[in-house]
Amino acid sequence: MQGSQYATLLFYFFTSKQVRFLHVSFKNFPNSKKPLVMAIFRTDNNKAYMMRFRIQVNEVIAALQKYIGKNIPIEIQS
Repeated sequence: MQGSQYATLLFYFFTSKQVRFLHVSFKNFPNSKKPLVMAIFRTDNNKAYMMRFRIQVNEVIAALQKYIGKNIPIEIQS
């Protein structure tokens, strides 16, 4: 399974469980061999979920916005 397909699968899981995201923070770790993106998802019930992706941050954001919309604040840190 490719990285973007994996990200899509995870976002589908979250949306099917009726989790509402309030804020998403991404931490991008540049690497010449393989990209690394860590994401922290804050929810409306005061929980946070952390995920790690081995794809580019723009691919993760595209998959995220496909499932939870574009109206959730996103923060990207380098």
